[in-house]
Amino acid sequence: SCFGLFKRFDVSRNDFTGTLPASVGKAVNLNVLDLSANQFEGMLPPEIGRCSGALRSLLVAGNAFTGRIPDELGSLTKLENLELAKNEFTGPVPQSLVELKLLSTLELSENSVEGSLDFLCDEELPTFKLFTSDCYGETPEVFC
Repeated sequence: SCFGLFKRFDVSRNDFTGTLPASVGKAVNLNVLDLSANQFEGMLPPEIGRCSGALRSLLVAGNAFTGRIPDELGSLTKLENLELAKNEFTGPVPQSLVELKLLSTLELSENSVEGSLDFLCDEELPTFKLFTSDCYGETPEVFC
């Protein structure tokens, strides 16, 4: 896979279509993966969790990704920016995201995710920006 050669892979704001291949998990040197504002579809492959070595920004907003947000994103422990907005994700937000101790931005808006975000109240998480809709439950005190 050519993904393993890049530190930054930015194909944002094009008209790319299709699915993201599982080989994205071979991108062990990648710092930024920006696929935003395209027409990618299908599920975000769980293999993306194998990019845990250096990935700091995962930007997939503005596509047509479907299904659940992969639990494997919690393995991306160097992640600072996670932008999943404007897709067609469904189901609960994975509790594995609590493992992202460096996370400063989490964008979930304009999806059909559901459930409580209370688990994000971990004392070790830094203050971060949360952009979401369609979630329910009490607003965690950390957001008040």
